[in-house]
Amino acid sequence: LNSTITGLEKEDIKELKKTKKEVQKIAAKTKYLKDHINIIIEKLKEDSIDTSYYFVTTLDYMREMIHSISFIVTPVLDHVDNNHKPFTDAQILDLKALETILDKMIEITVDSIEKQDFSSQTELLKLQEQFVEDVRIVNKNQIKRIKDASTGSRRSILFLSIVNELKNLSLQLVNLFKSQRDFIDYKNGKS
Repeated sequence: LNSTITGLEKEDIKELKKTKKEVQKIAAKTKYLKDHINIIIEKLKEDSIDTSYYFVTTLDYMREMIHSISFIVTPVLDHVDNNHKPFTDAQILDLKALETILDKMIEITVDSIEKQDFSSQTELLKLQEQFVEDVRIVNKNQIKRIKDASTGSRRSILFLSIVNELKNLSLQLVNLFKSQRDFIDYKNGKS
């Protein structure tokens, strides 16, 4: 995600192509897991219906997250590769502001999953609330730019699409966090 926004800002086709390949690799891995879900579930312990449920749920959230990233990087690469007008400084600043909050959310989620400690849920939910509010503000800013004719329709559509996918990504990230929290609670006999 960070490479995509940087690639968009710098109009770096090489970086964007590299990023797209990385995203495709991750998407292929999650697709393989999804396609072979029956085999994976069969290998889990006989009494692990709940474990299997959490695995399937987590995999779905991960796939949705990688889809959102793919739905950002592919059109961004196409935009830059086709030599369309670059995003304005204001658009880049808006995207970077959203990226900063999302990075913090990702950091909290990864750290929580690795440590199996979900005490940071309140902080994550506050960040998500702030993120959703910032998305609203960023969208309003873009609508103003459209009305002022300070940005073209192609850039505007791509910008709004990126923002929408960032919002989807944030929602799936929080769902992933909660799913992992619930699994650890189940595993520890708390549910």
